[in-house]
Amino acid sequence: MKKLFIEEVLNKQPNSIPIWFMRQAGRYLPEYREEKEKHDSFLSMCLNSDSMKEITVQPIRRFNIDAAIIFSDILIVPYAMGLKLEFIKGEGPVFLESKENRIAKLQKGIDTSNIYKKVYEGIEKVSKEIESKHPDKAIIGFAGSPFTVACYVIQGKGSRDFSDVRKLYFNEKEKFILVLEEIKKETIKYLKGQIDKGVEVIKLFDSWAGILAEEEFEELVIKPTQNIVEELKDYKTDIIINTFPRGAGVKYENFIKKVKTDIIAIDHTVPIEWAKEKLQKNATIQGNLDNVILTTQSTDMRRKVIKILDTFSKGKFIFNMGHGMLPESKIEKVEELIRIIKEYERKR
Repeated sequence: MKKLFIEEVLNKQPNSIPIWFMRQAGRYLPEYREEKEKHDSFLSMCLNSDSMKEITVQPIRRFNIDAAIIFSDILIVPYAMGLKLEFIKGEGPVFLESKENRIAKLQKGIDTSNIYKKVYEGIEKVSKEIESKHPDKAIIGFAGSPFTVACYVIQGKGSRDFSDVRKLYFNEKEKFILVLEEIKKETIKYLKGQIDKGVEVIKLFDSWAGILAEEEFEELVIKPTQNIVEELKDYKTDIIINTFPRGAGVKYENFIKKVKTDIIAIDHTVPIEWAKEKLQKNATIQGNLDNVILTTQSTDMRRKVIKILDTFSKGKFIFNMGHGMLPESKIEKVEELIRIIKEYERKR
């Protein structure tokens, strides 16, 4: 049986509507929380191959969705490059050294293979599980895009506007570009290894692309993403690339003209008729229901889902949220959402 997710990306006239969710394996699932209790830290869980396999397949078992996304984190690359990283409750990821030390470490050429090896072992275990028990499901690997990873490295932690990042760019542009280039090179290396271990789709998360003005977006988001996509396509011609420049707004149009992506994920702020006109002719659309609705008792979800389906489902389309699952997401709402999509599909 041809994998539905892959079929949807490749077919110009799809027959079905594949579904998967960003952060589909996460804190809203009791089985995830149970697995998390076995570990002292989030990082140790991300780098334990058995836990990676277990958490990756949990949403497949529960919801029978169409793709397994490897459980990991976008900051594995800088962590492998020697930066001291902790995930602090209530604060999220925090790099513990000074900004100067963090930037200096990126240039030291530290051997990253020991960390990546742990991720690759997890991918191998996921591949075996999927092949034996869920052969119709696609396997998605991922990484953070260079700009978003650079945001965390330079700022040292999460931020609403990453002002330190933009200040470094404007004050010391050469230093900033050097940071971006080092992260980009490691990201390509890391993703090639994921491809070698069996992932069929690569997702690039640029979660903070939306903070940039037009010129900076071109230089810091579009150009490095172009480079990564070209390198990966040269490495394996049939690898499917999924890109997510979250918050890009109208800049999505320029992005998709220049980045030869197979799938473009759109956040919930993107007008769907505009996306259909400007984006869907160039790539499979993925999106874009507001993720917060799954945390509520809203009775308006059906209407919103059907509006998205009516807009996109005659072309190449993958149903997803406009961002990742939240810890407060309600399992019954996820189940309801999947039922709505399957009912719509049967009536077509």
